[in-house]
Amino acid sequence: MATMVASEVMPSKTVFKGREILADLMVGFGAANVAYIGHWSHLLTVTQSDLFWRESSPLPVRYAAIIS
Repeated sequence: MATMVASEVMPSKTVFKGREILADLMVGFGAANVAYIGHWSHLLTVTQSDLFWRESSPLPVRYAAIIS
């Protein structure tokens, strides 16, 4: 009769740790979006006067600057 080792039955702790870190990152980014909702609304909304005076759309660096 074959016996199974505990490591064959249960996944390693590193799998759970990786998922836990990913979940923490997702919660962190969600909280950052809520915290900076005013900045996001300013960057993402465009009025007629903005279209007249703005030479180009916001650079991707500005979006990254809000998150960091």
